Amino acid sequence: MFNQLRRKVFAYHVNQFNKRVERTKKYVDYAHARSVLVLYESEPSENRNFISEVIRTLTSDGKRVSVYGFVPKKMAISSSMNNFNMLDIKSLDFFYQPKSSLLQLLEEDQFDLVIDLTVHFCQPLQYLLLHANAPCKVGGSVGEFGLIDFAVKMPEPEVIAEDDKPDISVQLLYEKEKELWREILYYLKSIGAAN
Repeated sequence: MFNQLRRKVFAYHVNQFNKRVERTKKYVDYAHARSVLVLYESEPSENRNFISEVIRTLTSDGKRVSVYGFVPKKMAISSSMNNFNMLDIKSLDFFYQPKSSLLQLLEEDQFDLVIDLTVHFCQPLQYLLLHANAPCKVGGSVGEFGLIDFAVKMPEPEVIAEDDKPDISVQLLYEKEKELWREILYYLKSIGAAN
């Protein structure tokens, strides 16, 4: 019941945001992306090995990288540091919306590319995806709100009805994120941006 209410509030927020902010979409390939925002969902173990590998890849290629992760528990064990920020339940309101100061910050900062590595609907990160100021947003084909500009089709996991969470293990989640990252990187490097 609460998840349906939260989705309705999010849909209203998306509608109001789109009326207020006009966004120019433009495909940005890997070579032309200088600043990248990465969104991912962490599970209780908060395994940073994979996301650290993503950051190393991007920074070694000369990209400015900011990362926002979400861990679905009361308090993230890891602290925010060096453009690596963790959201947890305590940093959200009842509707799973992050603080307005964070959303405003995302609107004011400019990114060339947003890479959404979530493999299922994660509402707090969807708010960040919506507010991120970038001409190109890539990710898996998740969400009914049209926030992704370039979607890499990923198989949908089975959903448990009672809490709207996929029935997948933490290890399988990381494997799906890795697969999504590999596919996104492949397409961003293969498809050149039209000038």
